Amino acid sequence: QGYTASRNQLDSGTAPLANAGCVAGCTDTAAMAATNTGGSAAASPSPTTPTTCPANGAGSLVANAQGSSQVLPCICDLYASRANCGVDYDVPAGCAGTAGKSCPLVFFFHGAGGTKNGWPMSAGPEIHSTARTTSFIGVYP
Repeated sequence: QGYTASRNQLDSGTAPLANAGCVAGCTDTAAMAATNTGGSAAASPSPTTPTTCPANGAGSLVANAQGSSQVLPCICDLYASRANCGVDYDVPAGCAGTAGKSCPLVFFFHGAGGTKNGWPMSAGPEIHSTARTTSFIGVYP
């Protein structure tokens, strides 16, 4: 989680890393790459591609497997000073593509000091249930 926040700050050129003279779009050091992949510090550096934020209304939703929510890109770019910012979303098959435009959003908030990480496993079965007549998209801030 720390890697993602740092990488987002680097790529967006926002504080505090930008204030320290870091360059947007730089290549990961071996130590950074190790925290991203879970490998050793001897892992070879890998170049990164900055996130491209879609224009409002552009793109369509892609369904994900139950328990494998997707990271919502660009939201945390607005709050780069919040190192632990993250928003995931869970799209069932019934909300994929253009069908997603009519699917309701249900926000699952965690308590103070909590994280979004438990929601895909606890809410996912309801979101991906094929017994429902109406599909909905789960959002985990």
